[in-house]
Amino acid sequence: MIRLLTFRAALAALTPREYETLFWLCRGLTGKQIARRIGCTSRTVECHCRRIRVKTGITTAPELEHLRVVNAMHLDFVTPL
Repeated sequence: MIRLLTFRAALAALTPREYETLFWLCRGLTGKQIARRIGCTSRTVECHCRRIRVKTGITTAPELEHLRVVNAMHLDFVTPL
């Protein structure tokens, strides 16, 4: 699983939109829900998700769930608009 320090370094590498996408993913929103919320297409959200996976090392749904449960509190420092 992702270590917290590695995760924080990965967060620093995310673009603001990727960070916002990750924020909403960690709160359980689907790609379509995120697209509606941030004002883009679901295909764009898929692209953000691919980049997030590359930058954070998240490759599976269980890893994302682990991130959501264990590390979501760290995403609350900066809430997207």
